[in-house]
Amino acid sequence: MDDDVFSATVLEKLPLADSVWRLLHFTMTDDWLEDLWSRKRGRCYEQELKFSTLAHLIADALLEHGGSGHQAFERAQDAAILPVSITSAYEKLGNLPLPVSETLLAEGTRRMSAVLPEVPAVDPLPKCWADSEVFGADGKAIKHVKRLLKPSRGLQAGILGARASVGLDLRTGLAVAMVGHLDGEAGFFQQPGQRARPKAPQMARQIKVVPRAPEHGRLQAGRVWQREEQRAARP
Repeated sequence: MDDDVFSATVLEKLPLADSVWRLLHFTMTDDWLEDLWSRKRGRCYEQELKFSTLAHLIADALLEHGGSGHQAFERAQDAAILPVSITSAYEKLGNLPLPVSETLLAEGTRRMSAVLPEVPAVDPLPKCWADSEVFGADGKAIKHVKRLLKPSRGLQAGILGARASVGLDLRTGLAVAMVGHLDGEAGFFQQPGQRARPKAPQMARQIKVVPRAPEHGRLQAGRVWQREEQRAARP
């Protein structure tokens, strides 16, 4: 059976999968991705591999290949979609400016929200939070970084790489903001002797631009956001 025919047959029986694909294609249109790239690329540039193509290939890797970028790139080469080598595609991905990734998440979520219900069918939060927008935030750092630089080769301690923190709307379950930092030790708040810029103000600024839910007076309500380390510190 032809792959396209097989895929169409499966999608007829899986309306949820079809809706996910349609929502993804609505959100990640080529014209929006190209506009995002032109605004946030900094000093980076494009030649044969466009940012929109790379973004779609990463989406394919996550949804079709269990997160394997290599499988997605190989399949794209077979289909004449990837115009460069797999190594070049990885280099392009590794050199993407951080503002591109942060804006992709923030603006992509807002684009997706335009076609989602304004009021969730079920509110997962307690009634005491009915008049507030509630957000959570947590971050992860890249661990077990290889000691490629000569000064780090003799170190016995583990080395942390970059860190990313994501803000989550706890009512809708949507990720609404992301803040990245090259310093894996960077925290939400400035610590004594810490040179890295804290991420809390950056995350707060991004969450402020998230559209408010219109139902039952939330336009006048405040916003609350909770961090994982703050919950863990409470008795």
